[in-house]
Amino acid sequence: MGHKDEYYWDEEKNLLVKEEKGLSLEEICNFVFYAPTTVWRVFENQRYPDQYRVIARVKKLGLVSLVIEDISDDFGTFLKLITWWKSTPEEKRRFLNE
Repeated sequence: MGHKDEYYWDEEKNLLVKEEKGLSLEEICNFVFYAPTTVWRVFENQRYPDQYRVIARVKKLGLVSLVIEDISDDFGTFLKLITWWKSTPEEKRRFLNE
């Protein structure tokens, strides 16, 4: 399992995401949480209570949606990066109206 500070991801899925979308979970994590100019908001996921959708304005990409999961186990609590995509029109409206 890959990790960056308090964020973790499945390496196999990370490679698939990079192949499909051009940017890995780690790269999107860097844009969303570590770039100084990124604006982001967190929304609860109604269907999956342990998951959250982070919608962020990322320079050169526009709005992206990143799914993260709050995991607690014997090793502690951490956030797992699940997947990302370019935000849908509905997600864009939600981001702008919050």
